[in-house]
Amino acid sequence: MGSLLIETPNIRHLKRRMSRLKHFAGPILIHGESGAGKTEVARWIHDESPRRHGPFEIRGCGTFHKETFVATMYGYQRGSYTGAERDEKGLIRACEGGTLVLDDVDALDADQQSALLDFLDTGRVVPVGRNDHGILADIRILSTTNVDLAALRTSGWFRADLFQRLAGIIVSIPPLRSRPEDVPYLVERILECTADSTPDLVAGRRLSPSVISVLALCDLHGNFRELERVLNQLLVESESAPGGEIPCSDLIRIWKQADRLAGDSPLPAFNAKARQDPEFARQVYYATQKNALHTQELIGITRQTIAKWRDSYGW
Repeated sequence: MGSLLIETPNIRHLKRRMSRLKHFAGPILIHGESGAGKTEVARWIHDESPRRHGPFEIRGCGTFHKETFVATMYGYQRGSYTGAERDEKGLIRACEGGTLVLDDVDALDADQQSALLDFLDTGRVVPVGRNDHGILADIRILSTTNVDLAALRTSGWFRADLFQRLAGIIVSIPPLRSRPEDVPYLVERILECTADSTPDLVAGRRLSPSVISVLALCDLHGNFRELERVLNQLLVESESAPGGEIPCSDLIRIWKQADRLAGDSPLPAFNAKARQDPEFARQVYYATQKNALHTQELIGITRQTIAKWRDSYGW
Protein backbone atom coordinates (compact mmCIF):
# COMPACT_ATOMS: atom_id res chain seq x y z
CA MET A 1 0.00 0.00 0.00
CA GLY A 2 1.30 3.43 -0.87
CA SER A 3 0.79 6.85 0.62
CA LEU A 4 -0.84 8.23 -2.56
CA LEU A 5 -3.66 5.72 -2.19
CA ILE A 6 -4.68 7.44 1.03
CA GLU A 7 -6.84 10.49 0.51
CA THR A 8 -5.81 13.37 2.74
CA PRO A 9 -6.25 17.09 2.03
CA ASN A 10 -2.54 17.43 1.28
CA ILE A 11 -2.45 14.39 -1.00
CA ARG A 12 -5.48 15.71 -2.90
CA HIS A 13 -3.65 19.02 -3.34
CA LEU A 14 -0.55 17.17 -4.60
CA LYS A 15 -2.65 15.18 -7.06
CA ARG A 16 -4.27 18.35 -8.38
CA ARG A 17 -0.82 19.76 -9.02
CA MET A 18 0.32 16.57 -10.72
CA SER A 19 -2.81 16.39 -12.87
CA ARG A 20 -1.47 19.41 -14.75
CA LEU A 21 1.43 17.21 -15.87
CA LYS A 22 -0.79 14.78 -17.81
CA HIS A 23 0.09 16.18 -21.17
CA PHE A 24 3.60 17.39 -20.41
CA ALA A 25 5.78 15.13 -22.52
CA GLY A 26 9.17 16.14 -21.16
CA PRO A 27 11.31 14.74 -18.35
CA ILE A 28 10.28 15.29 -14.73
CA LEU A 29 12.51 15.27 -11.66
CA ILE A 30 10.75 14.09 -8.49
CA HIS A 31 12.34 15.23 -5.24
CA GLY A 32 11.50 13.99 -1.77
CA GLU A 33 12.93 12.36 1.31
CA SER A 34 13.30 8.61 1.69
CA GLY A 35 9.91 6.96 2.12
CA ALA A 36 7.96 10.01 0.92
CA GLY A 37 6.49 8.19 -2.11
CA LYS A 38 8.63 9.33 -5.07
CA THR A 39 8.17 6.19 -7.15
CA GLU A 40 4.44 6.25 -6.38
CA VAL A 41 4.29 9.77 -7.79
CA ALA A 42 6.14 8.52 -10.87
CA ARG A 43 3.65 5.67 -11.28
CA TRP A 44 0.72 8.08 -10.88
CA ILE A 45 2.14 10.43 -13.52
CA HIS A 46 2.59 7.52 -15.93
CA ASP A 47 -0.92 6.14 -15.30
CA GLU A 48 -2.50 9.53 -15.93
CA SER A 49 -0.50 10.25 -19.10
CA PRO A 50 -1.10 9.25 -22.74
CA ARG A 51 1.67 6.66 -22.21
CA ARG A 52 -0.35 4.75 -19.60
CA HIS A 53 -0.78 1.71 -21.87
CA GLY A 54 2.96 1.51 -22.52
CA PRO A 55 5.68 -0.11 -20.40
CA PHE A 56 6.56 1.28 -16.98
CA GLU A 57 9.96 0.42 -15.55
CA ILE A 58 11.70 1.57 -12.37
CA ARG A 59 15.44 1.07 -12.16
CA GLY A 60 17.54 2.04 -9.16
CA CYS A 61 20.59 3.92 -10.38
CA GLY A 62 22.68 2.51 -7.56
CA THR A 63 22.25 -0.99 -9.05
CA PHE A 64 23.90 -0.20 -12.37
CA HIS A 65 27.36 -1.70 -12.87
CA LYS A 66 29.91 0.82 -14.05
CA GLU A 67 31.30 -1.42 -16.80
CA THR A 68 27.95 -2.50 -18.26
CA PHE A 69 25.86 0.66 -17.90
CA VAL A 70 25.84 1.50 -21.62
CA ALA A 71 25.01 -2.08 -22.62
CA THR A 72 22.24 -2.27 -20.00
CA MET A 73 20.67 1.01 -21.07
CA TYR A 74 21.23 0.97 -24.82
CA GLY A 75 21.63 -2.71 -25.63
CA TYR A 76 24.29 -4.48 -27.64
CA GLN A 77 24.79 -6.50 -30.77
CA ARG A 78 25.73 -10.13 -30.83
CA GLY A 79 29.49 -10.59 -30.68
CA SER A 80 30.16 -6.99 -29.61
CA TYR A 81 31.97 -8.27 -26.50
CA THR A 82 32.71 -11.54 -24.75
CA GLY A 83 29.47 -13.13 -23.63
CA ALA A 84 27.25 -11.17 -26.02
CA GLU A 85 25.70 -14.27 -27.62
CA ARG A 86 22.57 -12.55 -28.94
CA ASP A 87 21.28 -9.08 -29.76
CA GLU A 88 19.87 -7.24 -26.75
CA LYS A 89 17.76 -4.11 -27.20
CA GLY A 90 18.47 -2.63 -23.76
CA LEU A 91 16.39 -0.92 -21.10
CA ILE A 92 15.47 2.21 -23.04
CA ARG A 93 14.14 0.41 -26.09
CA ALA A 94 12.33 -2.06 -23.82
CA CYS A 95 10.35 0.96 -22.54
CA GLU A 96 9.38 2.12 -26.03
CA GLY A 97 6.12 4.06 -25.87
CA GLY A 98 6.21 4.11 -22.08
CA THR A 99 8.09 5.49 -19.09
CA LEU A 100 11.48 4.74 -17.56
CA VAL A 101 12.01 5.88 -13.97
CA LEU A 102 15.61 6.42 -12.89
CA ASP A 103 15.35 6.07 -9.12
CA ASP A 104 18.03 7.87 -7.07
CA VAL A 105 19.52 9.42 -10.19
CA ASP A 106 22.16 11.15 -8.04
CA ALA A 107 23.85 7.71 -7.70
CA LEU A 108 25.09 7.83 -11.32
CA ASP A 109 28.83 8.38 -11.63
CA ALA A 110 30.44 10.79 -14.08
CA ASP A 111 30.72 8.30 -16.96
CA GLN A 112 27.14 7.13 -16.50
CA GLN A 113 25.91 10.73 -16.41
CA SER A 114 27.74 11.41 -19.68
CA ALA A 115 26.25 8.33 -21.35
CA LEU A 116 22.73 9.27 -20.23
CA LEU A 117 23.20 12.81 -21.49
CA ASP A 118 24.10 11.47 -24.94
CA PHE A 119 20.68 9.87 -25.21
CA LEU A 120 18.78 12.85 -23.78
CA ASP A 121 20.52 15.17 -26.26
CA THR A 122 19.76 13.10 -29.36
CA GLY A 123 16.86 10.82 -28.43
CA ARG A 124 18.83 8.05 -30.13
CA VAL A 125 20.09 4.75 -28.76
CA VAL A 126 23.38 3.39 -30.09
CA PRO A 127 23.77 -0.24 -28.99
CA VAL A 128 27.26 -1.45 -28.15
CA GLY A 129 28.87 -2.75 -31.35
CA ARG A 130 26.85 -0.54 -33.66
CA ASN A 131 28.67 2.16 -35.65
CA ASP A 132 25.94 4.41 -37.01
CA HIS A 133 23.66 7.14 -35.68
CA GLY A 134 21.58 4.63 -33.76
CA ILE A 135 17.84 4.21 -33.32
CA LEU A 136 15.27 6.79 -32.28
CA ALA A 137 13.57 5.82 -29.02
CA ASP A 138 10.18 7.14 -27.94
CA ILE A 139 10.20 7.03 -24.14
CA ARG A 140 9.67 9.40 -21.27
CA ILE A 141 12.32 9.71 -18.55
CA LEU A 142 11.27 10.40 -14.98
CA SER A 143 13.95 10.59 -12.30
CA THR A 144 13.90 10.71 -8.53
CA THR A 145 16.27 11.93 -5.87
CA ASN A 146 16.31 12.53 -2.12
CA VAL A 147 19.20 14.99 -2.27
CA ASP A 148 19.58 18.56 -3.47
CA LEU A 149 20.70 18.01 -7.07
CA ALA A 150 21.10 21.74 -7.58
CA ALA A 151 23.70 21.79 -4.80
CA LEU A 152 25.46 18.75 -6.30
CA ARG A 153 25.48 20.56 -9.62
CA THR A 154 27.10 23.60 -8.03
CA SER A 155 29.76 21.41 -6.39
CA GLY A 156 30.50 19.71 -9.71
CA TRP A 157 29.41 16.24 -8.59
CA PHE A 158 26.35 16.25 -10.85
CA ARG A 159 26.57 17.59 -14.38
CA ALA A 160 24.78 20.90 -14.84
CA ASP A 161 23.72 20.05 -18.39
CA LEU A 162 22.28 16.71 -17.29
CA PHE A 163 20.40 18.40 -14.46
CA GLN A 164 18.81 20.80 -16.96
CA ARG A 165 17.80 17.89 -19.17
CA LEU A 166 16.26 15.86 -16.36
CA ALA A 167 14.55 18.74 -14.58
CA GLY A 168 12.09 19.77 -17.28
CA ILE A 169 9.72 20.16 -14.34
CA ILE A 170 10.51 19.50 -10.68
CA VAL A 171 7.88 17.92 -8.42
CA SER A 172 8.63 18.17 -4.70
CA ILE A 173 6.93 15.88 -2.19
CA PRO A 174 6.66 17.47 1.27
CA PRO A 175 7.93 15.34 4.17
CA LEU A 176 5.43 13.93 6.62
CA ARG A 177 6.67 16.18 9.45
CA SER A 178 5.48 19.23 7.49
CA ARG A 179 1.94 17.85 7.28
CA PRO A 180 1.15 16.33 10.69
CA GLU A 181 -2.57 16.74 10.01
CA ASP A 182 -2.23 13.85 7.53
CA VAL A 183 -1.10 11.38 10.18
CA PRO A 184 -4.58 10.40 11.50
CA TYR A 185 -5.75 9.69 7.93
CA LEU A 186 -2.64 7.64 7.20
CA VAL A 187 -2.90 5.67 10.44
CA GLU A 188 -6.56 4.86 9.81
CA ARG A 189 -5.90 3.67 6.27
CA ILE A 190 -2.83 1.62 7.19
CA LEU A 191 -4.80 -0.16 9.91
CA GLU A 192 -7.71 -0.80 7.53
CA CYS A 193 -5.43 -2.32 4.90
CA THR A 194 -3.58 -4.40 7.49
CA ALA A 195 -6.89 -5.65 8.84
CA ASP A 196 -7.90 -6.71 5.33
CA SER A 197 -4.66 -8.59 4.67
CA THR A 198 -3.95 -9.97 8.17
CA PRO A 199 -7.11 -9.64 10.28
CA ASP A 200 -5.72 -11.72 13.15
CA LEU A 201 -2.88 -9.23 13.60
CA VAL A 202 -5.17 -6.22 14.00
CA ALA A 203 -7.87 -8.18 15.85
CA GLY A 204 -10.16 -5.16 15.95
CA ARG A 205 -7.66 -3.09 17.92
CA ARG A 206 -7.24 0.65 17.50
CA LEU A 207 -4.66 3.21 18.52
CA SER A 208 -5.33 5.46 21.48
CA PRO A 209 -5.72 9.17 20.65
CA SER A 210 -2.46 9.86 22.49
CA VAL A 211 -0.52 7.45 20.22
CA ILE A 212 -1.84 9.18 17.11
CA SER A 213 -1.12 12.64 18.54
CA VAL A 214 2.44 11.67 19.52
CA LEU A 215 3.08 10.17 16.07
CA ALA A 216 1.92 13.43 14.49
CA LEU A 217 4.64 15.26 16.46
CA CYS A 218 7.39 12.89 15.30
CA ASP A 219 10.09 13.69 12.82
CA LEU A 220 9.83 10.37 10.98
CA HIS A 221 12.85 10.40 8.69
CA GLY A 222 11.47 7.42 6.77
CA ASN A 223 8.17 9.27 6.27
CA PHE A 224 5.23 7.07 5.24
CA ARG A 225 7.38 3.94 5.10
CA GLU A 226 8.57 4.48 8.67
CA LEU A 227 5.06 5.23 9.91
CA GLU A 228 3.89 1.95 8.39
CA ARG A 229 6.78 0.12 10.09
CA VAL A 230 6.01 1.68 13.49
CA LEU A 231 2.35 0.69 13.25
CA ASN A 232 3.19 -2.88 12.23
CA GLN A 233 5.57 -3.15 15.16
CA LEU A 234 2.93 -1.80 17.52
CA LEU A 235 0.42 -4.36 16.30
CA VAL A 236 2.89 -7.20 16.73
CA GLU A 237 4.29 -6.23 20.13
CA SER A 238 1.35 -4.64 21.92
CA GLU A 239 -0.29 -6.83 24.53
CA SER A 240 -3.62 -5.03 24.29
CA ALA A 241 -6.64 -7.32 24.10
CA PRO A 242 -8.55 -7.97 20.84
CA GLY A 243 -10.93 -5.11 20.18
CA GLY A 244 -9.06 -2.94 22.66
CA GLU A 245 -6.98 0.20 22.50
CA ILE A 246 -3.21 0.25 22.04
CA PRO A 247 -1.88 2.67 24.68
CA CYS A 248 0.88 5.25 24.44
CA SER A 249 2.96 3.21 26.91
CA ASP A 250 3.36 0.50 24.23
CA LEU A 251 4.68 3.06 21.74
CA ILE A 252 7.17 4.40 24.31
CA ARG A 253 8.32 0.88 25.19
CA ILE A 254 8.96 0.00 21.55
CA TRP A 255 10.88 3.22 20.96
CA LYS A 256 13.00 2.69 24.06
CA GLN A 257 13.87 -0.80 22.86
CA ALA A 258 14.77 0.49 19.39
CA ASP A 259 16.91 3.22 20.94
CA ARG A 260 18.82 0.71 23.06
CA LEU A 261 19.38 -1.79 20.26
CA ALA A 262 20.11 0.47 17.32
CA GLY A 263 19.91 4.10 18.41
CA ASP A 264 16.98 4.36 16.04
CA SER A 265 13.96 6.10 17.52
CA PRO A 266 12.52 9.61 17.74
CA LEU A 267 13.25 9.82 21.49
CA PRO A 268 16.63 11.66 21.28
CA ALA A 269 15.09 14.21 18.89
CA PHE A 270 12.11 14.64 21.21
CA ASN A 271 14.49 15.22 24.11
CA ALA A 272 16.66 17.78 22.33
CA LYS A 273 13.73 19.69 20.87
CA ALA A 274 11.82 19.83 24.16
CA ARG A 275 14.85 21.19 26.04
CA GLN A 276 15.20 23.99 23.49
CA ASP A 277 11.51 24.66 23.02
CA PRO A 278 9.08 24.47 25.97
CA GLU A 279 6.23 24.95 23.52
CA PHE A 280 7.11 21.60 21.95
CA ALA A 281 7.19 20.05 25.42
CA ARG A 282 3.69 21.44 25.96
CA GLN A 283 2.55 19.84 22.70
CA VAL A 284 3.92 16.48 23.84
CA TYR A 285 2.21 16.92 27.22
CA TYR A 286 -1.15 17.52 25.58
CA ALA A 287 -0.55 14.77 23.00
CA THR A 288 -0.24 12.29 25.86
CA GLN A 289 -3.57 13.50 27.28
CA LYS A 290 -1.65 15.38 30.03
CA ASN A 291 0.06 12.22 31.23
CA ALA A 292 3.16 13.44 33.09
CA LEU A 293 4.81 10.00 33.16
CA HIS A 294 4.46 9.48 29.41
CA THR A 295 5.65 13.03 28.76
CA GLN A 296 8.68 12.44 30.98
CA GLU A 297 9.59 9.22 29.16
CA LEU A 298 9.14 10.79 25.73
CA ILE A 299 11.21 13.93 26.25
CA GLY A 300 13.63 12.70 28.91
CA ILE A 301 13.08 15.30 31.61
CA THR A 302 11.95 14.88 35.20
CA ARG A 303 8.37 15.14 36.37
CA GLN A 304 9.49 18.04 38.56
CA THR A 305 10.65 19.92 35.45
CA ILE A 306 7.34 19.17 33.76
CA ALA A 307 5.49 20.52 36.80
CA LYS A 308 7.71 23.63 36.82
CA TRP A 309 7.12 24.30 33.12
CA ARG A 310 3.43 23.63 33.52
CA ASP A 311 3.24 26.29 36.22
CA SER A 312 5.61 28.73 34.50
CA TYR A 313 4.02 28.57 31.04
CA GLY A 314 0.41 28.02 32.09
CA TRP A 315 -0.13 24.64 30.47
